Amino acid sequence: MRNVRTHSCGVLALVAHFRPEDELLRVAALLHDIGNLPLSHTLEGVAGLDHHAIGVQLVQSDPIRPVLEKHVRRLARQLLDSAPLAPARLARMTDPQLWTAFDSCAVTQAESTMVRYELHRLKVEAGSAPPDRSGWTFSLRKIYSSAPLVEGQRIEVAAPEPAAELNALRALPTTFRVWWS
Repeated sequence: MRNVRTHSCGVLALVAHFRPEDELLRVAALLHDIGNLPLSHTLEGVAGLDHHAIGVQLVQSDPIRPVLEKHVRRLARQLLDSAPLAPARLARMTDPQLWTAFDSCAVTQAESTMVRYELHRLKVEAGSAPPDRSGWTFSLRKIYSSAPLVEGQRIEVAAPEPAAELNALRALPTTFRVWWS
């Protein structure tokens, strides 16, 4: 099985090289396999399943869309509102130019620094964010806990130890609170 993180970063590197000004395409590169089915492309086409369509649906829904909007779009809006910068100029910036603009603007500087250099300050805990605390609540829609047959037998019969581990996934939390420390 390929390393999804390395694969997505490789796709991102290609996009950054060939289309350096296309920020939306970079986001798509990082998330392009988000709709993959269990066992990757093996189930493609079964009952009309299409990982591309699933990916588009996921990116346009909670929790991904709000995260993208909340951070990237909000910083860009704050920059446009606070600096003598035209939207057309922002649209043509490279990543280094945009980060420099964020770092140069008093309104976006602190969050820009956190996003670039202080991701270790991002905290995650199980459960929803209380209404009186800062942060965001994210919920996983699905944990892939199904298993294939092993030599024609159900995994519970052929491999009980891994089956128990897969079953334990169902008890994992699926709602998390995320905040900056």
